[in-house]
Amino acid sequence: MSLFIQNLITSDLVKIRGKTGFLILCLLTVLVPIRAVIASPVDVEISLYSKATFLAKSGRYKQAAEQYHRLSILFLSSEAKLGRKNMWQYAGLAEALAAIAADKTNSAKAYQYWADSMRYFMTGGTNWDQMKQKLHMRYEAANTQLSTQLQINDFTATIDEHWQNELDTLQAWDEKLNFFSFTSLNLV
Repeated sequence: MSLFIQNLITSDLVKIRGKTGFLILCLLTVLVPIRAVIASPVDVEISLYSKATFLAKSGRYKQAAEQYHRLSILFLSSEAKLGRKNMWQYAGLAEALAAIAADKTNSAKAYQYWADSMRYFMTGGTNWDQMKQKLHMRYEAANTQLSTQLQINDFTATIDEHWQNELDTLQAWDEKLNFFSFTSLNLV
């Protein structure tokens, strides 16, 4: 049972009594956990962002921003393939990356990309902070997996390519775009 509901039950201000109180309690125990499940980031397929990431890695931020933006448009037209929630969140991430890259070039487009990103994330049932946190956990997991493989395997063993590609992309986002420390555009 959530802390909110426990506090509600034991609160001196709110006394849950009778059928109405019981109904409210039942609704709260059902609805509060559902909200937590709905509002969560999906596992985006990071490799889909590779072309624009290559441009960002090369310091070509204007082209990277344009490519991330085009990618978001592509995602928004792929609901049948991705599903509704994934579509919005994939597009939200693409627009966030476009905004960050455009901000590197002091482009006014960054503000539009950022606003679109926030709207897409909200429509997809998450937000920037949740997506960034989930991707940071994936970054840590990829780093740990590769470190473990390097410690366990000998020199002739191969490295898991999936983990290597994921780590490379997330490292590029962080090193070139300051992805994990980015909070929002400065409205100066």
